[in-house]
Amino acid sequence: MRKLVNVALVLALGASACQSPEGEQADEEQGAGAETRTVLVDGSTKEFRGSVLAYFPKQVTVRQGDTVRFKNNFNGEPHTVTLGTLVQPVLDEAAKAPAGQEASPDLEKKFKAFPVMLPEGPGDANQIAVNPCYIESGALPADASKACPETEQPAFNGKQAYYNSGFLNRDQEEFRMQLADDIAPGAYRYYCNLHVEAMTGEINVVAKDAEIPSQEDVDRKAKEELDKAYAPLLEPYKQARTGKGPLGNVAGFGVASGGTAQALEFLPKTIETKAGQKVTWTIIGPHTITFNSKFKGFFLDKGDDGGFHVEAAQFAPAAGPGQPREVQAAQAGDHGQHDMPTPPGGSEQLPPAKNVDAGAFDGEETKSSGLFLSFPPNIFSYSVTFTKAGTYNYICLIHPAMTGTVKVS
Repeated sequence: MRKLVNVALVLALGASACQSPEGEQADEEQGAGAETRTVLVDGSTKEFRGSVLAYFPKQVTVRQGDTVRFKNNFNGEPHTVTLGTLVQPVLDEAAKAPAGQEASPDLEKKFKAFPVMLPEGPGDANQIAVNPCYIESGALPADASKACPETEQPAFNGKQAYYNSGFLNRDQEEFRMQLADDIAPGAYRYYCNLHVEAMTGEINVVAKDAEIPSQEDVDRKAKEELDKAYAPLLEPYKQARTGKGPLGNVAGFGVASGGTAQALEFLPKTIETKAGQKVTWTIIGPHTITFNSKFKGFFLDKGDDGGFHVEAAQFAPAAGPGQPREVQAAQAGDHGQHDMPTPPGGSEQLPPAKNVDAGAFDGEETKSSGLFLSFPPNIFSYSVTFTKAGTYNYICLIHPAMTGTVKVS
């Protein structure tokens, strides 16, 4: 099943160095009373713009009455922190599966019963998943077009049926979850309701008088895990940024099967060509290649109703063809979850890319590939022929910090 991400939008490459919550210790240690421990949601590397579908550290120990602070490292991937008695048994079952093993059809069915932030193809976000939702008991609401009733965030007592942060957007630095004083000691698993079992974590609650690791210890563990996630991608990145790797110009790529690190970059950053020549990108993951975009924000925008909604027009091709719809629909199946291929130079080989030629571009119009869901066995490339000298900047509308330049002489 979904060893990696929701294809409705995600994936690419990575290396070392953790983004630790420096300067926050004054808040983390609160004396003899309740304390706070910080967990990173996603993580960066100093080597390049990257993202990891994980929480760092994956497991944190806190006391009854403490607070877990989820620090949001927004790198273009939408994430949530979602837990509760409805999802706990399924996460417990998934945790028992051997690492790298696909989930059983029965487990897949159980995960599909819960709200997933983004649809399998066209459509709006699931408002139960994308917005904060705190349900004390009973079943989830049936209407995914409406957010859960707005309510003050309660302390997590381990008994709530559904406890969901909602989409941690770029303007939200953190999500704080206070634990109730009477929460039963034990392991409480949580996950991102977009990336499902590819992105899970665990809060280990102990008694109020128990000793727990310091924030410095938590930071150290987070850095070790983040460095390990990025390490396989450092050398492939160095090769890809030159444009001389086996795939040439690339729109992202990720680690071998089972990995969660990605580089949200076009490589090389600047492509030099001549008028009349065709430029081709190999796309790996969910990306767009868009020139002169009229869209300036993220594809999930807050509407007048206060909820987050998908700006579907960003995914449509412009001034040329995009990925065939039937292929895109097939790629978006199985909740859009796919293994990422080995980076260029790895032991696994990618299938030949299927090319989509978008024709000529004079720099005057908006030209966009639209959303490509490019994963094995259907890898795609996208070509544009530049007809005039000039400098042309482009962007991925799914990951708006992912930009590149074509210089035409």
